[in-house]
Amino acid sequence: MKKIIVFISILLALNSCKEKEEIIPNDQAKISGLIAHKNTDEVQLLGKNFKEKIPVNADGTFSKTIKLKSEGYYTLYDGKNKIPLYLTGGSNINILYDALNTIKLMEFKGKGSETSAFLNNKTKFEQTSDFYNTKKLYALKKEDFDKKMEFFKTEIDKLLANKNIDPKIKERFRQQYDRRLVSMRNSYKNLKFNKPKVTKGQASPTFNFENYKGGTTKLSDLKGNYVYIDVWATWCGPCKQQIPYLKKLEHEFKGKPIKFVSISIDDARRNGGSWDRAKEKWRKFVKDNKLGGIQLFADKGWQSDFIKAYGIRGIPRFILLDKEGKILYPNAPRPSQTTIKNILDNLE
Repeated sequence: MKKIIVFISILLALNSCKEKEEIIPNDQAKISGLIAHKNTDEVQLLGKNFKEKIPVNADGTFSKTIKLKSEGYYTLYDGKNKIPLYLTGGSNINILYDALNTIKLMEFKGKGSETSAFLNNKTKFEQTSDFYNTKKLYALKKEDFDKKMEFFKTEIDKLLANKNIDPKIKERFRQQYDRRLVSMRNSYKNLKFNKPKVTKGQASPTFNFENYKGGTTKLSDLKGNYVYIDVWATWCGPCKQQIPYLKKLEHEFKGKPIKFVSISIDDARRNGGSWDRAKEKWRKFVKDNKLGGIQLFADKGWQSDFIKAYGIRGIPRFILLDKEGKILYPNAPRPSQTTIKNILDNLE
């Protein structure tokens, strides 16, 4: 295997030397390269409303000069692997990769190849570093989490170090990664130090929210009934998907000591900074969709004491309480899940 890789590297270097002498017109780009463990007789260069086939020779080499419709993002596709490219007029990019393992072997050479190399190194970094594996990251101890964050920052700096990367792309991903690192640190802090203080069997945190039908409703007003709570928002797609199932559930248990309560966390942030607009949007949605049950509006959206007490950071979220207001399920099944009907059927 080592001999094969050495041979391929030498061949690529020779090809690259020849290509450096070639001048590509400003409205064209040349794509060439060598595929180790060739898996196809042609590759495709794909772009927006663009597709160009490039034959692959028996020895895995390929080469074609292509007239570009526009500069920007493209993908080289061999039927299995998708290799991101960034092409500009005059690009002369030579690619060497292993069709069986692009993470192990992927090299770029030639004029204009730096941005494409960056895009592929970016993919490699994200796939091999746990950068998007928040479940694993947030399970780390603080010392290990901090070390991981420093590692990410160092690797990102290395990725963006090449001065020949397109400046617009470099800045775009610099900002994206910076925001991601800040978000992960904040989420980790919230998870570790602001954990919800609710558990099954304890008295539920209470609420006193505006009722769609007028006045306000407190949790204590519902004492003597089981309470199935839906935390949702009008902008939440998955929340709206649950509405037909929730309506069906309400109909099936009509007359039983079960109250169905929906708490909207629509807020000013998503409504131009206006709480009045958020509330108006909620009221219109309830009316237009003929929502049943007890429809409530959380006074401070995500920052409402009830929402924060349950540690709710994603919706829809369902909660089931007993007749005394104690927690049966802090994270109950959704209406679309058959398990919730079985649970409600067995309540005494």
